[in-house]
Amino acid sequence: LKDKYDITILSSCLNDKDEATYPIGENRDEGFRIIRFAADTPDQKKHEKAFRYLHKSRIYKEKKISITNLFSLLPKKIKYRHRKNHKQIFEDWVNTQNPHCSQLIEYIKNNQKEFSAFIFFGYWNYLTYAGLKEVPDKSILIPIAHNEATIYFDGLGKVFSLPRIILYNSQPEKELVESLHPEAKNTTSEIVGLGFEKPYIDLEYAKNKTIDYPFFVYIGRIHEHKGCKQMLEDFESYKQAYHNDYKLVLIGKNFMDVPKTSDNIVYLGFVDDQEKYFYLQHADALIIPSMHESLSMVTLE
Repeated sequence: LKDKYDITILSSCLNDKDEATYPIGENRDEGFRIIRFAADTPDQKKHEKAFRYLHKSRIYKEKKISITNLFSLLPKKIKYRHRKNHKQIFEDWVNTQNPHCSQLIEYIKNNQKEFSAFIFFGYWNYLTYAGLKEVPDKSILIPIAHNEATIYFDGLGKVFSLPRIILYNSQPEKELVESLHPEAKNTTSEIVGLGFEKPYIDLEYAKNKTIDYPFFVYIGRIHEHKGCKQMLEDFESYKQAYHNDYKLVLIGKNFMDVPKTSDNIVYLGFVDDQEKYFYLQHADALIIPSMHESLSMVTLE
């Protein structure tokens, strides 16, 4: 886009761990204008309480009572029954999320005439929810929707009905959203997918590199939300059962409190494209442990 448009990125000063590590204010990076805003401090306990109610009210509403589960299920159905303030609880869940930047939303409100369009990433977050309300006619939503707990929250119908257009990564993502939130059917949408250049394989690079053990590879953020905790536990169980020479190679940023390298785990962190392609070519298997992917880039690679 930057070859045709002037791009401004509006963001918070928080990193992926919700730590304020980036400087507040305006700067430029690789040709992009970036404006970062101070993050507010939402009530995390209130957020967790609202999520628990919204999630469990749906779960227990669908469960059927029988003689065998009467005494265990009935108290939960009563506790998490649909309440009169259900809509307000949903608002509480959205409005207590990180990153929460009231100054960023105020900037959008006061400077909307400066921009031709606003692109919002992620259907679930506060910045999308509050930003769409300010500039619905100029908004483009890229929902990145997965089959996860939050996509079932009925209050999200507003998110999918406000934008001028929704851009989906895949047909299954579009079908998921529209089945759960029929309001989305009335919003103009396109399936744009994601693209990347055809990989260039440097044959000379491969000649000079060898690996003397069989291995599986994982590429991406090493995070519990990506299924990595389960993957690591399953791999250790596999090793205990088979006692072979296989190792698990991890490529990407580590967000988990686990040893980066052990006898069975090889942690490489970030690598360049040629090294990534090398490991993809020589792995016995690529492991994708996430249960919630609308489109996996590494699968395409």
